[in-house]
Amino acid sequence: SAVTAQRVIDEYAKIAFANIQDLLLEANHIRDISQVPREIAAAVSSVTVDVRHDSGPVEKGKSRGYVEKVKFTMHSKPQALDALGKHYGIFGADNDQSRTQVAIQIVNYAGASKK
Repeated sequence: SAVTAQRVIDEYAKIAFANIQDLLLEANHIRDISQVPREIAAAVSSVTVDVRHDSGPVEKGKSRGYVEKVKFTMHSKPQALDALGKHYGIFGADNDQSRTQVAIQIVNYAGASKK
């Protein structure tokens, strides 16, 4: 599909209004990444998974334990909010798009003759 201004704005909005809690389930369990909706996944910059296996002895009939650490990095929320704010002109004088150019013509009538 074509790249349009609206699609760019929509992507910024996904990042700007994303919440890390959208990636979590109850008791701070992490959602299966394949089940995360695209509009939420769009805000994720990267996912790092670090798995560490127990190095101690394994009891008979039990499997070796492990610890899994998952790190989500989100795209820059402030940068996305700033881009949207500028686009919609909410920053007043700081926003080039909100400035309107007005042409002013000054006419000097002091030297004009009266009839």
